[in-house]
Parts: sequence; C-alpha cells; structure tokens
Amino acid sequence: MTYPIAKHFDGLNDGLVSVESAKWGERFTLLEPEGKRGISHGDVVDLNRENIRGFDAREFYVKLAADLKRQGY
Repeated sequence: MTYPIAKHFDGLNDGLVSVESAKWGERFTLLEPEGKRGISHGDVVDLNRENIRGFDAREFYVKLAADLKRQGY
C-alpha cells in the first residue's frame, strides 16, 4: 500500500524507504527478480516456500555464507 507513495517521492523503494536510504556499510545487495514481482521479507526467509522466478532463497544464503567464509568470518 505504501510502495506507490514512497515511489512518488523517493523512486525505487521497498514500501518504506528508498533504495538510496537503505544502503549502508561497505556492501549492499539489491534483490531484483525478473518481472514485476518484488521480493518481500517473507520471500527472503523462505516463509511461504514459494518459487520465485529469478530468486532462490536457499541459494542466496549459500552464496552469502560462502562470501562470509571468504572474508574470514
């Protein structure tokens, strides 16, 4: 419901804040699947176990863990 309002004032957003406002730290990953469907928090944590074209929640976390390991964490 808030996405179009935030889009009008700030452009690309997650329904609460603009992409520019969300960026922090040295690294930032913007998840943008194919098509018009966005990625919600529920999608990122695989809450509904739903297949989303262009986004695989399990693979996202495998790559995230591998990247953290590469960084020495």
